[in-house]
Amino acid sequence: MAVIAILVAALLISVSITAFYVVNDGADENDDGTGAVEELIVGTTNIVSNINIADYYFGVMAGQLTHQSLIKMNSTTGSFEGCLADSWYTLDSKVWVFNITSDAEWSDGYPVTAEDVEFSFEYRSEHIPGYSTSYSMVENVDVQNGNQVVITLNIVDSNFLTTLLVLRAIPQHIFENVTDPATYNDKNATIGCGPYIFDYFDSSSGEVSFVANENYRDGAPNVGRITYVMYKNQDAMVMALKIGEIDATYIYASGISYYYVAGLVNYDDIEVETFDYIGVPMVLWFNEEITPYNNQSFREAVSYCINYNEVLNLMAAGYGSVPNAGFVPTGTYGYIDTRTLSQNLTLAAQILDEAGFLDVDNDGYRENVDGSELTIELLTRTDLSTYSQLAQLVKGYMGKIGLNVEVSVIDRTTFGTIMDETKEFEMAITGTTPWGMMSYAGYGSTYIDDRSYGWTGTADENYTNLVDQLMAATTSTEMLDLAAQIQEYYASELPVIALYWGCIIQPHNVDYTGFSVDALYGIMSYETFYNLADSG
Repeated sequence: MAVIAILVAALLISVSITAFYVVNDGADENDDGTGAVEELIVGTTNIVSNINIADYYFGVMAGQLTHQSLIKMNSTTGSFEGCLADSWYTLDSKVWVFNITSDAEWSDGYPVTAEDVEFSFEYRSEHIPGYSTSYSMVENVDVQNGNQVVITLNIVDSNFLTTLLVLRAIPQHIFENVTDPATYNDKNATIGCGPYIFDYFDSSSGEVSFVANENYRDGAPNVGRITYVMYKNQDAMVMALKIGEIDATYIYASGISYYYVAGLVNYDDIEVETFDYIGVPMVLWFNEEITPYNNQSFREAVSYCINYNEVLNLMAAGYGSVPNAGFVPTGTYGYIDTRTLSQNLTLAAQILDEAGFLDVDNDGYRENVDGSELTIELLTRTDLSTYSQLAQLVKGYMGKIGLNVEVSVIDRTTFGTIMDETKEFEMAITGTTPWGMMSYAGYGSTYIDDRSYGWTGTADENYTNLVDQLMAATTSTEMLDLAAQIQEYYASELPVIALYWGCIIQPHNVDYTGFSVDALYGIMSYETFYNLADSG
């Protein structure tokens, strides 16, 4: 009998309203902290609006500190480990059985039960946008034998453990009577079962603070208190690091901009580290449900109009590499070499000409194949200035081959709604997270397959069949073969274009040692909390 969990683990090895909330329930009341590091002050540009479970960035912090899933990933080995589940097994990658630990407690003293896990699936999928998509493969969740959670999928999914990494269990006794979690900002909304307990959120000072959970089943972590200080931009955050107001910077699923490295390396009390990144920092997305973005020749021509070396140097100062057409970055388990993306304006124009995208009225811009006007809306986000800067660069590149582009920059929340739900965009620029690249069938499939998040709306049977086969794969040989095929599909059909492959640039106070980086949360990892030491 093959245990699929072991196989998947092997894969991962390679791969503002002013408000103030205080929770004292179960928290250490000594503000000085009790760990080897009394307090770690972390600057971030991830802005928390409130403490409800629907707030995106508060949810990210909760996933690191206060709330847990059935499993977690070891940041050192990349393997899966038990968390709320002591053990698990599957015989067919369709029915998964998890044995819930008997010693986990919510921070208000109630035990964590199998019923809480069942409730968490149902409640989050019903009330939190994105969860129903992430867990669309879950057909049923049942409690059996008192402490077992049996999850039945509507598909065979050998990668399901990866999908489980971002489940954040919530207490049924708190939320069963909460009808609108997006407005439930009571302190009880923060009750979790992790190594930290929420202490306070003060939007006027831009601080969110957590204290070590002295009653945590694995013992209290080394860091007694973790306080996030929010900054509107990286300039202010990096300045705070330079003058010693914070100990480290943190941006979820990325690092700081290369721009700041030169100004940091001369500070004796700051260390700058770089880490491999298996997300893609900047991606050009096509909506294949709309003409002409469903035309492979159009997408191929766009791929040849971009100056990738210039993008890498201007956006990342060379901290990374020019990507391949296969989209999936080096360092990913199963990566293969495909065509290196390069600029060739002559070839791009030729492809458009042959496909029938011509400048019929001689105004300098091409029309659609049917002769109608072609004005392309390129959508991106306001929360990082590099997105709008890159959008302007891409507009310029596309203009060189006669494509008329208008850039539209909108807030992150609206952008997320459009990409995840309404799909009312033509082309877009944003990045992918490491978990996004690993989830669903892996290899970025959740972003592309229209049965998942499907930002590109890709419904091509050649692609969806590859995804289904990856889901059902039971041997590493089979998975590697399919991984190669899916990258070859990306290189040929170009539903997306990686604009550069990057790395995580992470500065921190040199006095602290023991930072560990995991694929999901960077330095804010379980191993960091337990291994960090003050060497100063």
